[in-house]
Amino acid sequence: MKSNAKRKAEIFVSEGLERICSHDISWHLKGEGVAPPEQLDECSQEHIQNLLIENCREGELCSYDNKTEQTFYGWWSIQGGARI
Repeated sequence: MKSNAKRKAEIFVSEGLERICSHDISWHLKGEGVAPPEQLDECSQEHIQNLLIENCREGELCSYDNKTEQTFYGWWSIQGGARI
């Protein structure tokens, strides 16, 4: 008997903290079936930097991994609180 139900892919998340334009930026990327990169690529860092210059405080991320040929989506935002 055939089943029409699709198997759910395992969800992987990577997250981190970057210092960009004197801001602590928290970010996360999500992958289905494949783990996203552990660090932000240079293109994503430049994207965030350009949005910070335009006074954005948070936004979407889209990262493409050339090795796995996978696209990962996520979010970034300025970390709140004082830095010591």
